[in-house]
Amino acid sequence: MIELETHLKRRMNPKESNKILLEAVRTWGKEAQINMIEEECIELAHAICKLRRKRGDPDKKLDNLIDELADVKLMMMQADIIFEDLKDRIDERMDFKLNRVKERLKEKI
Repeated sequence: MIELETHLKRRMNPKESNKILLEAVRTWGKEAQINMIEEECIELAHAICKLRRKRGDPDKKLDNLIDELADVKLMMMQADIIFEDLKDRIDERMDFKLNRVKERLKEKI
């Protein structure tokens, strides 16, 4: 699996991408960007639902999924900026949850 940061290195300098995302948060404000995080997550959920449908052009559905995944990844990068003061707590919870997955894999749950 390709890490987003690795992907961005191929497409755009990570410092430049972070600068753009920081400017977006400063320009439109934290509240507006938090609303966008919610909106993009909902659009991703809808794209996943549509992908499962038998009806519709599979290529268009896949393209839509890719777009929505990209939007959510970019919004998560903005979330890192917005919630920077919570980074340690978020990292702790991520470690906890990742360890829980590890244990479930061992137990085959």
